[in-house]
Amino acid sequence: MYATLTTGIVLISLIYGLIRVTEILTLHNQRKRIISQGHFDKAEILENLKKNQSNSYPSLKWGLVAFFGALGLIISEFIPYHFETSPLPFGLIVLGVALGFLIYFFLVRKMDK
Repeated sequence: MYATLTTGIVLISLIYGLIRVTEILTLHNQRKRIISQGHFDKAEILENLKKNQSNSYPSLKWGLVAFFGALGLIISEFIPYHFETSPLPFGLIVLGVALGFLIYFFLVRKMDK
């Protein structure tokens, strides 16, 4: 059962990856043609620069996410649970990652004010 599930997940991931890479390459080629024709405003280049400036603390974000994800792993080692049937460790890890994202969100919002 786990082999079939793993195979399915890998197959779905590969298909998604191929679709995403194709989409990115197509969009890049399209923008390149638009720019070469002189239509800079239609290429949405300035909008992308504004989006990239909003993420001004990427190291803080991924540091907090990794820290709280690891904290969830550490906590799951000390809580007794049934190893094969309990979803508790996965829940703790996801909870830790979500907590890291939330703390990042509030910190950045406070820093921008």
